[in-house]
Amino acid sequence: MTLDTIVQECGAERFLEELGNKLITGTYRPPACRTERDSETGCEDSSLGIPVIADRVVDIDIQGYFDNIPHEKLIRA
Repeated sequence: MTLDTIVQECGAERFLEELGNKLITGTYRPPACRTERDSETGCEDSSLGIPVIADRVVDIDIQGYFDNIPHEKLIRA
Protein backbone atom coordinates (compact mmCIF):
# COMPACT_ATOMS: atom_id res chain seq x y z
CA MET A 1 0.00 0.00 0.00
CA THR A 2 1.42 3.36 -0.98
CA LEU A 3 0.92 6.69 0.76
CA ASP A 4 -1.24 7.86 -2.15
CA THR A 5 -3.44 4.78 -1.76
CA ILE A 6 -3.87 5.42 1.95
CA VAL A 7 -4.83 9.05 1.41
CA GLN A 8 -7.27 8.22 -1.41
CA GLU A 9 -8.91 5.17 0.17
CA CYS A 10 -9.29 6.07 3.83
CA GLY A 11 -7.47 9.32 4.54
CA ALA A 12 -4.35 9.85 6.60
CA GLU A 13 -6.22 10.67 9.84
CA ARG A 14 -8.31 7.51 9.70
CA PHE A 15 -5.24 5.41 8.85
CA LEU A 16 -3.36 6.82 11.86
CA GLU A 17 -6.38 6.38 14.14
CA GLU A 18 -6.81 2.73 13.12
CA LEU A 19 -3.08 2.10 13.50
CA GLY A 20 -3.10 3.74 16.94
CA ASN A 21 -6.04 1.61 18.05
CA LYS A 22 -4.23 -1.55 16.95
CA LEU A 23 -1.13 -0.49 18.91
CA ILE A 24 -3.16 0.33 22.03
CA THR A 25 -5.06 -2.96 21.95
CA GLY A 26 -1.95 -4.97 21.10
CA THR A 27 -3.41 -6.29 17.86
CA TYR A 28 -0.91 -4.67 15.47
CA ARG A 29 1.18 -7.24 13.68
CA PRO A 30 3.66 -6.11 11.05
CA PRO A 31 3.30 -7.94 7.75
CA ALA A 32 5.98 -10.34 6.59
CA CYS A 33 8.86 -8.91 4.59
CA ARG A 34 8.33 -8.68 0.87
CA THR A 35 10.07 -11.41 -1.06
CA GLU A 36 11.28 -10.60 -4.53
CA ARG A 37 13.59 -12.17 -7.09
CA ASP A 38 17.19 -11.04 -6.68
CA SER A 39 18.14 -9.57 -10.06
CA GLU A 40 21.81 -10.53 -9.63
CA THR A 41 21.41 -14.17 -8.62
CA GLY A 42 17.91 -14.90 -9.91
CA CYS A 43 17.09 -16.32 -6.50
CA GLU A 44 13.42 -15.86 -5.60
CA ASP A 45 13.91 -16.44 -1.87
CA SER A 46 15.70 -13.16 -1.31
CA SER A 47 13.88 -11.30 1.47
CA LEU A 48 14.36 -7.58 0.98
CA GLY A 49 12.94 -6.44 4.31
CA ILE A 50 11.07 -3.49 2.80
CA PRO A 51 8.99 -1.86 5.55
CA VAL A 52 5.40 -0.89 4.86
CA ILE A 53 4.16 2.59 5.73
CA ALA A 54 2.60 1.41 9.00
CA ASP A 55 5.96 -0.03 10.10
CA ARG A 56 7.70 3.27 9.41
CA VAL A 57 5.05 5.26 11.31
CA VAL A 58 5.37 2.94 14.33
CA ASP A 59 9.17 3.05 14.15
CA ILE A 60 9.26 6.86 14.04
CA ASP A 61 6.71 7.13 16.87
CA ILE A 62 8.64 4.77 19.12
CA GLN A 63 11.91 6.54 18.32
CA GLY A 64 10.31 9.88 19.20
CA TYR A 65 9.04 8.46 22.49
CA PHE A 66 12.44 7.17 23.57
CA ASP A 67 14.27 10.26 22.33
CA ASN A 68 12.40 12.26 24.99
CA ILE A 69 13.59 10.06 27.86
CA PRO A 70 16.98 10.99 29.32
CA HIS A 71 19.65 8.36 28.68
CA GLU A 72 20.38 7.97 32.40
CA LYS A 73 16.75 7.13 33.11
CA LEU A 74 16.70 4.43 30.40
CA ILE A 75 19.82 2.79 31.81
CA ARG A 76 18.37 2.62 35.34
CA ALA A 77 15.16 0.99 34.10
